[in-house]
Amino acid sequence: MACGKCNGKANKGDNFPLTNEGTPLLVNPVNDDPIDYFTFEFDIDTGTANVISLNERGEVTESTLGLNRTELVLHRSEIVRLMVYCALKAMDGDETAIQMIHELCKKEKEYSAFARSLVERFNL
Repeated sequence: MACGKCNGKANKGDNFPLTNEGTPLLVNPVNDDPIDYFTFEFDIDTGTANVISLNERGEVTESTLGLNRTELVLHRSEIVRLMVYCALKAMDGDETAIQMIHELCKKEKEYSAFARSLVERFNL
């Protein structure tokens, strides 16, 4: 679910964009799999984690919620650096890291879609 800042007046607020047919354009992480709408990029050089839209719903959601606003990128990057560290340790066979990265993939965890993309990318 979106946090209070994403749902707040500065971002989504009362804005609920719809298609011409009346279908919601915002991705609902409870009902939709974010991986269908976004790809997740971790820049190893800068240590930043960015969300990249794959389609119209992703673009509308990213811009409406401000998914790449500075404060959110900094917060997300801090968590994703831990995920990347766990993924690298898991690749070396560290059982604790494997369990941790899979725990971070649970839907209710913050940035779980990012964790799932790492698991898929590194075949963990």
